Amino acid sequence: MQQERLEGVRQEDVEDSRQLHADTEAIDSNGSAESESEAEDQSWFWTPEWQSEEAEASQEIERSQLSKPLRSVDEIRQHLSQL
Repeated sequence: MQQERLEGVRQEDVEDSRQLHADTEAIDSNGSAESESEAEDQSWFWTPEWQSEEAEASQEIERSQLSKPLRSVDEIRQHLSQL
């Protein structure tokens, strides 16, 4: 299977994440292992698109490109209108 290259995402990181996901049982807040179907519900996290967006968010955090806390609907609307 050919995998696409994603800007800002090292292929090794994606492969390591997939292997970790495959090797690790998902544990819920009660400490019990999730069923296979519950773990499959979280497979979206490991898609190339999501991993690319995670990498972009990490880079923005490293560059301190964060918005201030938004405390009201009006603040949220004003913030979104400026994007």
